[in-house]
Formats: sequence, C-alpha cells, structure tokens
Amino acid sequence: MPGQYAATAWEMVESGTWLIPTLDGVPRLQKPPPVYWLTAASLRIGGRSEFAARLPGTIVCDEFGF
Repeated sequence: MPGQYAATAWEMVESGTWLIPTLDGVPRLQKPPPVYWLTAASLRIGGRSEFAARLPGTIVCDEFGF
C-alpha cells in the first residue's frame, strides 16, 4: 500500500473522523472509503506499523485470489 493511503488512514484514526478520508485536511476521494476504513481499523488495532497498514490489502488479495 502506498504511503499516502496509509497516511490517510492514520489521519482518520488520529482525528476520529471516519466519514470522509482526508490527508492534511484535503479530502481524498480517489478510492472508495471502505479501503481507508479497513486500513484505519487495522492501524487502530495493530498500531502505526507497516504490517498493520498492509494487512487489509493482503487479506483481500488472498480472499479474492489476486
């Protein structure tokens, strides 16, 4: 997962604003919000780590066989 996606998800965790993903206060609507929500949930549970940021993408790819 590129750093911008992880940073957006981390900003959601820190700010507590989960409705509209933002990066440095600018809305990021390039991807559907569930992508950010899954990553933010993983970061909230696993802490700010590369593993937690990559885990949702790995699970989704594994489930759908990509």
